[in-house]
Amino acid sequence: MHAAGSTVTELNREVYRFSLADGSLVCLSCTPDGVVETASASLGEVSGGSYAPGLGHIAQMSEDGSTIFFDSPDPLLPGVAEAATNRVFEPYNLYEWEHGKLSLIADASNEGAVFDGTTPSASDVFLSQRSALTPTASTGYDHIYDARVGGGFSEPVPPTQPCAEETCRPQASPAENVSPPASAVLGELNEALTPTPMFSVAKVTSAQRLQLARSGRLVLTVSATAPGEVIASVSAHFRGKAVSVARASGMLHHGGRMTLTLHLNRSARSQIARGQIRVLQVSVAYRTTGAVDVLQLVVNPPHGSVVKRRRRHA
Repeated sequence: MHAAGSTVTELNREVYRFSLADGSLVCLSCTPDGVVETASASLGEVSGGSYAPGLGHIAQMSEDGSTIFFDSPDPLLPGVAEAATNRVFEPYNLYEWEHGKLSLIADASNEGAVFDGTTPSASDVFLSQRSALTPTASTGYDHIYDARVGGGFSEPVPPTQPCAEETCRPQASPAENVSPPASAVLGELNEALTPTPMFSVAKVTSAQRLQLARSGRLVLTVSATAPGEVIASVSAHFRGKAVSVARASGMLHHGGRMTLTLHLNRSARSQIARGQIRVLQVSVAYRTTGAVDVLQLVVNPPHGSVVKRRRRHA
């Protein structure tokens, strides 16, 4: 209970583990002494996993509850970076708690990760990350990895040196005054005539804005002229910081149209209802060209919202 007129400050959410066996309660995500917390911790963005949990069991932990996975922007271990909270796509540190010991799985300084589930034994952890953690992965795209107990990657076989087992033949001199093949000229011409891929986000209607204010759900329609990944995120300014409150992504395998559904988290919906969040920024990125379309929604509960729009290019 708080006295009338007093200011109540909402605390950041933490991840706790309660044991029925001994009645113990442990905070898994609380920051150590001397470290100031910046934002809330969570159990990731998934509600499923690689197996079907029983009643009261969630896929962010092992079947016996001895191992739990969660993410936090805070550095809970020495040498861990603090996640940036003012970026459109916020990176987070991904942690593992096992029998009282905390370990780091993905560092926010390395673009962070999104937790995608685990197996009943927690020997396999599935996560999405844009960094190239394997020699065959490309940077800049979301990849799904399996961090497993006893795993790892074999070192690539070094290429053999030329002429190691036989005498090298002399290199032939390049031909002079040779005209390029017609296929090369045609390829350059086709490349010059190919238009730059474009994308656009359909206008947010009044019905969509009203649904966003009431239920925290926003459906965006995105069109593009070429295949590519589309990523949408929603951020809000709260207590002087930009906080990520929703994220969705999809892949266009051909040029055309797709929809992305964004769900505001519970904390954002509560703050909007209390008038603590008035402006939401929706950023839609088209990975093929790097273009970003930004929508600013001024939320006025319970009467809906008014939209202002501008376009930026990354």
